[in-house]
Amino acid sequence: MHLSRARLAQFIVALAVLIGALALILTLGSTQAASINGAFSNVVVTAASGSEPIYPWDQIRVTADWKVPDRTAAGTTFSLGWPVAQLKGVGGTLELKNTNNDTVENCTLGASGLDCVLTSFVTTHPYNIKGTVWLTLTQVNIPENANVTITFTSGTTKVYAPYSTAGSVSNSFTGIDYYKDVWVHDGTVTWYIYLPGGKAGQTFDYNNVVVEDTLGGNQGYQQAFLPGTFSLEHATKLNSAGTWPIWETASTRLYTVTTSGSNSFTFIAPKLAQGGWWRLVYDVKVSPSGYKGTISNTAKTSWDTQRQMSTTHSEVYVDAGGTSSGEAH
Repeated sequence: MHLSRARLAQFIVALAVLIGALALILTLGSTQAASINGAFSNVVVTAASGSEPIYPWDQIRVTADWKVPDRTAAGTTFSLGWPVAQLKGVGGTLELKNTNNDTVENCTLGASGLDCVLTSFVTTHPYNIKGTVWLTLTQVNIPENANVTITFTSGTTKVYAPYSTAGSVSNSFTGIDYYKDVWVHDGTVTWYIYLPGGKAGQTFDYNNVVVEDTLGGNQGYQQAFLPGTFSLEHATKLNSAGTWPIWETASTRLYTVTTSGSNSFTFIAPKLAQGGWWRLVYDVKVSPSGYKGTISNTAKTSWDTQRQMSTTHSEVYVDAGGTSSGEAH
């Protein structure tokens, strides 16, 4: 009986050691795969183009500080999220490096957030792990002339970023010049070509309209037309505020479009009637998917009473980057 009790005691001790070891393994594993709450702070929203007013149809630039506790393990993740009902990201990747070009963390930019993970650099530099990050986002359903507050999230921590939007003044519409514009959204780019019209629209017909459009590109990026997205739009009245035309899709029988490769086309319309305003609209895809930088487009336009005129527009597609640091002691 005494021997049996001894063996039972040994078994209990061994079992306790085993349970302790398993608990330690699980603890270490959870530490290595941990996600840090509240790593991002001091979120600020400005115009993507610089210090200019923020219009709801423009991109914004978001900057934030980030910091994690000393001795945080490599592989630890942290994130900055935003409500997609108000803001959307285009997508891409970031390598945040220190002044010696060491990568401290890798981040992935998505539609609804920025997800970051610490590299092995922090294993040998476990102190003062911190930095900044900046990125451009597209505004969604943001009103004009309003005070807006975006609720960002860093884990379960909420970070509030207020800003004000500019806009049009009621009944301020004076007409449309000949120009190009662009809207960056959801990984797609929508280009616009506006034909000129005064406060009440065109005062005469545009006959034999020819638009030659060439998408910008270089060794760093390319743009390609998305089939089926081209349309001619017409407006004959303004919105209730008197600030902008109400656009409607015009008949495809009014024009032809001939493409040359995937990055240029020629639009021909025998007649675009007076009264109202006209614009061309089409979508393009930018590649590679992780491209960060500026995109451009050039259009050359003429009609019977107008010699060929040219307009070029450039816009930030994605601007994202950041800084980081970590110290050995």
